[in-house]
Amino acid sequence: MGWHCVLLVDVAARNVLISPYGDNETFTAKISDFGLCVDVDERTKEYKTTTANERLPLQLFAPECHFEHMFSEASDVWAFGLLMIEVYSLSGTLYPGIGMNEIPEYLKHGKRREKPDKMPQDIYEIAYGCWKDDPNLRKPFYKLSKDLKEKLRTIDPENDAYRDYWHLQIEDEELMESFIPRKLKTK
Repeated sequence: MGWHCVLLVDVAARNVLISPYGDNETFTAKISDFGLCVDVDERTKEYKTTTANERLPLQLFAPECHFEHMFSEASDVWAFGLLMIEVYSLSGTLYPGIGMNEIPEYLKHGKRREKPDKMPQDIYEIAYGCWKDDPNLRKPFYKLSKDLKEKLRTIDPENDAYRDYWHLQIEDEELMESFIPRKLKTK
């Protein structure tokens, strides 16, 4: 996700597989459905479509997806915040009482999903940070991963599963930033 020049578009709990990690009763979550993935422009790290597709999960879309048909890592980050809500609401409705066609206007007016009862406030704050109106202000996935692991380490400091292991073992933040576009285009 993120800097691999591929957007998932469908970051949702239904597309996550859980597998054992090591021998310490810990589990790893892995994205499993790549059916709606799209390659992004290598220069802008964006994907723009001109047509609406009924197959797309509209309830997961960030405002720029609804109104500008623009997708980027930031729009997948938006959906990841909703995935966190799905987990803590036990796959409850993302926008209770709001029809699918009403979601774009709901978001346009700055409204966001409320915290589920079982979700810790500090985890909700991470999810809420995924829903900033300006996609340029949403954290990239590698920073979200660090934030979540920090929170989890405070809960279980002895668990090795909460160490930062990145696929390419890139620890240099400046190098990681080079994979992310300087500014996403928005109207």
